[in-house]
Amino acid sequence: MAFDALLSRVATSRTKKETLAHKTEKPTVSELNPYWADGGTGMPENGASTAAATKPVLTSANESWLRRAYDRAREEAQSSDRSLRSILLDRWDEETVRAMEETFSHSRHSGNNRSPKDSRYHANKSRPRWKRDVSGQSNDPIRPRSHERSPERSRTDNLTASNLSMDRSHKPMSETINSQPVEATKEVEERFVNDDDINAAAAKLMKAELMGDENKTVKLRSNLEKLREAQRRGIKIRLTKTVHASHSERSSDDKVVHLTTLNRFGNEMPLHLRAQSSLPSAVRRPTECSRKETDSHYDHAPVSTVEEMLRDELLDSGRSSDRQFLAMAAKCHRGAEDEYDDAFLSKKALSQETVRYRQKTDAISDYKRKTFAESKCSVCMENTARHLIISVGQRVFLSIPEHASLTPGHCFIAPHEHIGAMTRVDEVAADEANAYKQKLCKLASRSLGLSHGSYVFLEVAAYPNAYKHHVRIECIPVDRDALEELPLYFKKALHELGSEWDQNKRVIQLRRPGFGARDSVPDNFGYFSVEFGHRGEGFVKVIEDWSSFPLYFGREVIGGFLDKSSELWRNPKREPLESLRRKIVHFEELWEPFESGLTLDLPPTETPDEGEPEGPVLPPSMCL
Repeated sequence: MAFDALLSRVATSRTKKETLAHKTEKPTVSELNPYWADGGTGMPENGASTAAATKPVLTSANESWLRRAYDRAREEAQSSDRSLRSILLDRWDEETVRAMEETFSHSRHSGNNRSPKDSRYHANKSRPRWKRDVSGQSNDPIRPRSHERSPERSRTDNLTASNLSMDRSHKPMSETINSQPVEATKEVEERFVNDDDINAAAAKLMKAELMGDENKTVKLRSNLEKLREAQRRGIKIRLTKTVHASHSERSSDDKVVHLTTLNRFGNEMPLHLRAQSSLPSAVRRPTECSRKETDSHYDHAPVSTVEEMLRDELLDSGRSSDRQFLAMAAKCHRGAEDEYDDAFLSKKALSQETVRYRQKTDAISDYKRKTFAESKCSVCMENTARHLIISVGQRVFLSIPEHASLTPGHCFIAPHEHIGAMTRVDEVAADEANAYKQKLCKLASRSLGLSHGSYVFLEVAAYPNAYKHHVRIECIPVDRDALEELPLYFKKALHELGSEWDQNKRVIQLRRPGFGARDSVPDNFGYFSVEFGHRGEGFVKVIEDWSSFPLYFGREVIGGFLDKSSELWRNPKREPLESLRRKIVHFEELWEPFESGLTLDLPPTETPDEGEPEGPVLPPSMCL
């Protein structure tokens, strides 16, 4: 048995050697001229051998580099006056050129109609074996699959693929998308010629001469002579400049803004970045003296004056104290469960630049959120329809709703500034809103036909970080009977409002008549307040869970007392244009006698003669 196995192995090895020798005698198809092998003459000896050696010209082994050679020849034909076929015949024979034209020219025109699956297979097949994708799918983790693309991206890919040339059809899709041209516009400017224009024209001329473009060189030399002549004579010329859309958009978007932040009271203040001396020792950059004795550190440390410390405290934001507390809590908790104390390990403290960078980043984020909210706000005067505005004051304005009114004379009082609560506006805006309330109460008792009636003022205020909310006072006129009974209804409804786990469950009574929740609720709280007339009677309650609070809460109580339909207080529909026009004209006629006398007698602001102080300007109440 062992002898038979040995014979079979010898026979198999002999057969393999004969087969390999037979293969080596045959010419390979990738060889440029197989007739030079073994001392040949380079030409076939007879017709039989020619017919025997005839093989397909394009194979999987040479198709990729022949395609690249065909693309280079086509580019050369486009740049010169010769035809593509003549350039190809200089390098290959007639049969190879014919095969290349049939294969590559056909794939050039029909490559865009190929299915994505075929194109991926073709690109995968043309790659080297070690670069091929075994799964048949893309290995790019960033590029999405074809069925996960958005419609806009798919539309862009189709438009780009339809305009691809032969040399770009085999590049990755990411390169194709990035190679889309940027839209450019031409701007014409009429001015005098300066030295920069002469230098730019001379640089273009030199570049054209180095490239050997005669036509462009003649044209640029003529333009350069004209520019020099215009500069010598002092003549204005028209210069055409190409501006890309991306650069124009970038230049129009770039602007300088004054960053602000919120202090501990919820008021907006200019951003104040602390100096090196006013920062705590934990965030100072370690100096050479700090590595020595402790006494030398205190001797060399800069001393802050009382004025600087007070200024930093006044301009400090409401979140800085929370950050310091959280940092201290994290530092105390770190290593609490460890077996050994790491007090003697060196730790890198936060640098001053890190603290300033965080403050600046937070201020920029707040500015972007606030700007976006103001652009979408429907309460701001810039976004309110002009025919709905009845009166415009110095800080607040009066308008009527575009939807159906709950009662005749329904209107709004809103500040010009995009702010979330009337407790955070300045004194001028608060006094002006109080003046509007007084005029509206007089209008209700005289012109609306309500015997001893008045207005009910509703206000929903949000927290300082709620940039989407723009506060406005909703003014609803009621008669005398409703004005006397509504306080009981509102007090009961406010007691039932909220959860039993709320920390602020008490209903607070208003203190100052006409000023709403001002001086009754802290500035950095969100609340709901109701004020009955101008007698000073009203209630306010802090709102903690805004997800469960309906914004139509006040209208619901008044509408339920007056037996109004829910369509008027829940989601009122827009009023038809004709009835809205009649309502506007009627309210303007009633308001016209009360328009005079709204100008407040404010003391003139004294401007100091001395120069501007260093740092952000403080309000008058916070000046040192």
